[in-house]
Amino acid sequence: MNRLQKKCFIASAGMHLLMAGILFVGPAFLSSPDSKSEDVPIINFIPLITTDQNVSGGGSPTGSPPPPAPRERTPAPPAEPVRASEPPRVPETRAEPVPEPKPARRPQIQVSRNRIRAGSTTAPANDTRTETARELRNQVSAALRDVRNSLSSSTSIELRGPGGGGVPYANWLAAVKKAYTDAWLPPEGIQDDSATATVSITIARDGTVVDWRFVKRSGNAVVDSSIESAVKRVRPAPKLPAEAKEDQRTVIIDFNLKVKQLLG
Repeated sequence: MNRLQKKCFIASAGMHLLMAGILFVGPAFLSSPDSKSEDVPIINFIPLITTDQNVSGGGSPTGSPPPPAPRERTPAPPAEPVRASEPPRVPETRAEPVPEPKPARRPQIQVSRNRIRAGSTTAPANDTRTETARELRNQVSAALRDVRNSLSSSTSIELRGPGGGGVPYANWLAAVKKAYTDAWLPPEGIQDDSATATVSITIARDGTVVDWRFVKRSGNAVVDSSIESAVKRVRPAPKLPAEAKEDQRTVIIDFNLKVKQLLG
């Protein structure tokens, strides 16, 4: 093997080693396949059904938002048992004989019946009671008639959405970003509106927030504190779509003051 062949062999071996290094080390710099950070359209409603498709629909533009989910009440801690204290001792006293009361005399009541003479202008009490009962029945009948009329009219409730009627639906990632954007309350008096922080959030299939962490802080402690409060405020997050095969997903959300001010 001459000198030229040795140089070619060394160059070929170096190229193979470089390719092997790229194959083993390169994937470490790529994002995890579970992370979701692609751009999705901004929605202005809370969907009740989510999907992986980049679509949205249902509801009405003039409808009302869905009612908030009931919060779980934490059970109160059991009360500590109260020890019964011994009753105070009462000194013994001799009971003196009490004289028997004398029977009271019953008052004599004289009842006189007044007869109504014929041709008198005084109306009997029975007629007054009959007139009062008749007016009461009329009032009850009118009230029942109003209730029947109000129940007979059909009342429809429209949920807020882009339009089309029915249950509002949208992309799952867009729904997640909508929930965290609405929960974020930026601090007042921040001059640098370009402050941006990136947060990684792991959400289970039922919407439980499994874990979250800062990927990149904004550099402002007050802004980072408000973002941390927003992340903890979203409980639960939107559930995974029905077609999702994994049990949990990790999303990457950017919190930007300028974008938040534009969205309002």
